[in-house]
Amino acid sequence: MRLLYVPLLVAACLIAPPALSATDPSTGNSKAVPFTVLATGKAAGQQQTGLLYARDVKTFEKIWSDLHADGRPPKVNFKRRMVVAWVGGGAACDGYKLAHVREDANEVSLEIEHIHQKPGHMCIAMYVPSHLMAAIPTTTKPIKFTIAEVPRI
Repeated sequence: MRLLYVPLLVAACLIAPPALSATDPSTGNSKAVPFTVLATGKAAGQQQTGLLYARDVKTFEKIWSDLHADGRPPKVNFKRRMVVAWVGGGAACDGYKLAHVREDANEVSLEIEHIHQKPGHMCIAMYVPSHLMAAIPTTTKPIKFTIAEVPRI
């Protein structure tokens, strides 16, 4: 019976609204923004995809708990920084890495690399939500993300 759910989950991911999987890259001149990755991993039981934000300790602790991140949440200076969490996914053995954070006049963009398994590697074709959390300088600009596909060689 459970095997019937796998194709349904895969189909649901394929027809999800584009805004949940990626956004348009920022335009204009951009500068690199310093960031610190706080956590990465699988988001067990997570149903919602997209971006989550924390500008205070209480919100950050809730996101940390909801995403089942390991250990205790690290300390973040919320007077200068905020936490952004991305939740997305792919096959069970795919990986995601925050490669760059860039800012232009209109927005901040998280550049996430989607790392696929080596050709010929067997993998369960089942949707598994992944997450990554990073501390970035506090901003009021819209935050978007792009995903670059990276094959493993």
